[in-house]
Amino acid sequence: MTHQPGLPPWQTTGIGSDPHSDPGEAVRLILARATVPFWPQLVNLGPEEDMVLQCAHGLPCLEVDLTARRVAAHGERREDELLRFYERALAGDLDYFALPSARGLDALLAAVAKLPPGQAPRFLKGQVVGPVTFGTTAKDEAGRDIIHDRELMEACSQGLGLKAAWQARRLRQAGASPIIFFDEPSLSGFGSAFMAVEQGTVLRLLGLAFAAVRELEPGALLGVHCCGNSDWAMLLESGADIISFDSWSYLDAFCLYPKQIAAHLERGGYLAWGAVPTTEPVPDDFGLLLARLTGGLRALEAAGVDAELLRRHSLLTPSCGMGLLDLAGAARVLEALAWLREALLAAGR
Repeated sequence: MTHQPGLPPWQTTGIGSDPHSDPGEAVRLILARATVPFWPQLVNLGPEEDMVLQCAHGLPCLEVDLTARRVAAHGERREDELLRFYERALAGDLDYFALPSARGLDALLAAVAKLPPGQAPRFLKGQVVGPVTFGTTAKDEAGRDIIHDRELMEACSQGLGLKAAWQARRLRQAGASPIIFFDEPSLSGFGSAFMAVEQGTVLRLLGLAFAAVRELEPGALLGVHCCGNSDWAMLLESGADIISFDSWSYLDAFCLYPKQIAAHLERGGYLAWGAVPTTEPVPDDFGLLLARLTGGLRALEAAGVDAELLRRHSLLTPSCGMGLLDLAGAARVLEALAWLREALLAAGR
């Protein structure tokens, strides 16, 4: 787990996807509303901004088809491609692992560079697809998920970590402490009949990705975001600095793990509460958001989780990305997050 100056209580940030077509407009809204600005993943600009297709670039033995929105593994030149990949990885050649298209990131960094010194954000957030989601999306030549190809997945997991490290370096060069989330929507199905992946595989792949970042950018805070229900005990023990969950829809399920939550916080970890929904309308009364969240806090405190640790080690996010919303809906989500933060601080939370 990373050790660096801590986040102040109840910082607000986003998950990634955003409905804007104008990168500058998206970034202006984020800088106005989020206390931890994040780069918007502008999914409506084209398939090259999709998180899986975007992150496949530079990984070995893979072909990206933007038209079909597909990543497929091939068996040709496997040894040569793996050798070249590991040569780049061992050399720490982060430019090789740059995202080929990330217009939101470019716009955020350009906007931050123009801010007066006193207004520059202390933290900035980025994101990459997590290795489990990547491995259950990309297919081999027989149409099977590549997560079952151990050799290839170890390389891909390290490569995703290097892409995260490349982002962390760019955010740090902008004068901010970097936060990088590994987005793992596929872990919503963990443990079901539809996901034949063992816990050991999940932890090994996440560990490889984390290690790649921490070797080259040891100051970065690393998070795992899962927008559905999952094995929270497993994720709380994964070594991630931040566990990001949909507290609007899955609060009760998450609160079933008070011992693991307490241990995560005591190690210096954080919780990112996905307190504002993105798959249903934001309530007209923001007080409903506050009541839902404070109910979860009280439940954890009653189960023995230290209230002060919860206060000092919590962030606020949307429940998931905002890419499926319209522009007004995205603005409403960020408005609700800002309101919720002020309400929590005013209540002494």
